[in-house]
Amino acid sequence: MADRPAVRTQSLSRDEIAKITGTPRGIKFIENLGEDVGTTLPDATMAAQQAAEAAQVAANAAQAAAVAAQAAADAAQLAVTNLAALIDQLGLDSIPAALASVNGQLHAALQRVAALEEGPPR
Repeated sequence: MADRPAVRTQSLSRDEIAKITGTPRGIKFIENLGEDVGTTLPDATMAAQQAAEAAQVAANAAQAAAVAAQAAADAAQLAVTNLAALIDQLGLDSIPAALASVNGQLHAALQRVAALEEGPPR
C-alpha cells in the first residue's frame, strides 16, 4: 500500500480563533474541526487515490481485451480472405477441402473470442 499522502492545513492560534468567533464554544468548535479535518482528510485522499488506481487497472484490462478482440476479428477476416483465394485458385472441385481448412481457422478465432468473453486473464 502506498504511503499516506501529505496533507497540510493552515494552523490558527487560539487568539486568532477568538478574534473570529468571539466565544469559548466557538474556539473549541474551530479547534475540533481542525483536528477532524487533519485526521480524516489524509484517509479520504488515500481512498480517492486507491479508487483512481483501481479504475486505471480496469481501464488497462478493457484495453487489453479490446486489442485481443481486434486480433480475433483480424484472424476471422484472414480466414475469409484465404477461403476466397483458395476458391479462386483451386476451382469448385476443391471447395470441400478449402472449407475444412478455413473452418479450422474460424474455430480457433471463435475460441479466442469466447475466451475474451470470460474476461481478461488475472
